[in-house]
Amino acid sequence: EAYVSDVIVFHTPSQHTPHHPLPRSSGRLRICSRSLIFEPDLHELPILRVPFKAITTIEPVRGGRDHVFRVLTTELVSLFNFSKPGPYKIHKGLQEHTFTTQHSSLHTILPLLMPLLSSAQLPPGSAEEAAQQLMSAREEHMHFDLSSLQDGLLEKIRCQARACVHA
Repeated sequence: EAYVSDVIVFHTPSQHTPHHPLPRSSGRLRICSRSLIFEPDLHELPILRVPFKAITTIEPVRGGRDHVFRVLTTELVSLFNFSKPGPYKIHKGLQEHTFTTQHSSLHTILPLLMPLLSSAQLPPGSAEEAAQQLMSAREEHMHFDLSSLQDGLLEKIRCQARACVHA
C-alpha cells in the first residue's frame, strides 16, 4: 500500500460504537492507494482503516460547507487501541463516517479519492494494476519544492532522481 496524501480532519462516526466511543475526534486522514486511514490525535482511540474495496459511497455532505464529506462502508478495521499493539478488529456491517477537513477543501481531496475508489472496485488483478498506474501518474507530476532549501546552509541540488520506485 502506498501513501498518497493526508489531511487534518474531524471524524464523526454515525453512532457511538465500541471501536470509536467519542462523538467527534480530531486527527489525520491518510489517503493511501488501497484504503483511508484515520489516525486520531487522542492516543486512547484506535487507528481506523477503511479499505477502498469496502467503501460503497464517498460524497460531499449536502447543506454542509465545502469541507465536509461522508464515507459509507461495509467494513472497518481498528488497530492499536490505547496505543497498544494487539489483534486487529474487523467490524462488518454498513457504517457511515463523516470527515470535516480543517485546511483543505473537497475540490482538492475528492479528485484524489475518486480514482482510487474506482480502481478498488475492479477485479483484484485489474485493481492492483489501476492503482499502480494512478500512483505512477501522480509521481510524474510531483516536483521537489526548492523553497525549503536554505541559503545559509549552502544547500544545493546535486542531481535529479526519483526518490522511490513502486515494485
